[in-house]
Amino acid sequence: MNESATVSVYQWLTYQEAADCIKVHKVTLQRWIKDGRIKEKYLRRFGDKVIRISAEWLNEGAETDGHGGEI
Repeated sequence: MNESATVSVYQWLTYQEAADCIKVHKVTLQRWIKDGRIKEKYLRRFGDKVIRISAEWLNEGAETDGHGGEI
């Protein structure tokens, strides 16, 4: 992960904010959540649709292979 993308671990990000940090499309993050690739401990749910992603997930080395591989 790019060092400049490091954010506060106390921050909760929208799909778009998190996607911008790791340079993937927000739909990719939505798919990863649906597929269980992002652990529940890194998610905060508000109702049925609104989800925030913990900046801690980004800081702990969220990485992709560019093809939806290991994160």
